[in-house]
Amino acid sequence: MVLSTSLDSEMPEHVAEAYKVWLDAAGRNVYELARITGGRRQTFQTWAQQWRWKERAAVEDIEGRDRAVQLAYYRLQENAGAFVNVTILASRCRVDKDGVHYALDDTGKRVDCPSPVAAKAATSGLATLGISPVKAVTIGATPASHEAIAREELQKLIDAGDTDTLLALAMGRTPPALLKATTEAAEPEQGALEADFALVGGTNGHAGPGREP
Repeated sequence: MVLSTSLDSEMPEHVAEAYKVWLDAAGRNVYELARITGGRRQTFQTWAQQWRWKERAAVEDIEGRDRAVQLAYYRLQENAGAFVNVTILASRCRVDKDGVHYALDDTGKRVDCPSPVAAKAATSGLATLGISPVKAVTIGATPASHEAIAREELQKLIDAGDTDTLLALAMGRTPPALLKATTEAAEPEQGALEADFALVGGTNGHAGPGREP
C-alpha cells in the first residue's frame, strides 16, 4: 500500500520534474509519461499516488483560474477611466442636419462618436466593476414640434423600462420608434437626440476580489 503525502509536502526534485511532464506534455497520463521519458510506468504510478498528483493538479487548476479572474478584474480597473470617458462621449452623440453623427467633448469641441462596439465594451466593463447607467434621459430637439414628440415617446420608453432602446440613444443610434415619430412631423428636419447617463456605483451581482456584491 502506497502512503499518500500532504499536498503541502514538497516533492523531491526528480519527482517534481516527472510531475511537470505528466501535467503538461503527457496529458496527465502515466502511460504517456512512461512513453515520453522512457521511465517505468509502475514507478510513475507509485509517485502519482504517493504525492497525490491528481489532487495537486486540481488545486493548481483552481488557483490558476482564480489568478486569471483576479488579473482580468485589475486590468478592467486600470481601464475604468477610459470606460467612463467612452460612455460619457457616447451619451453626447447627436446627429447634425446632414445626418452625420458627432459628439462634444468636455471643451465643447466636436469629435467623432465612439463606435457601437466601443460603447458596448465600455458599458460591459463598467458593469463588471459594479457601475451601471441610470435611466435619466433628457432631450434637446429642433424644431419645437419635434421636441414635444420626442419627449412624449421617450417618456413612454422610460415607463416601459425599454433599456435596449435607451442604450441605443446613448450610443448615438436612433431607435425605430423615435425615428418614425420624428419623421412624421410637419417639419422634415430630424431633431437631435441626446441621452445623458449618470454613472453611479451599482450592485449587479459582480464584485471584485475582496468586495462583497
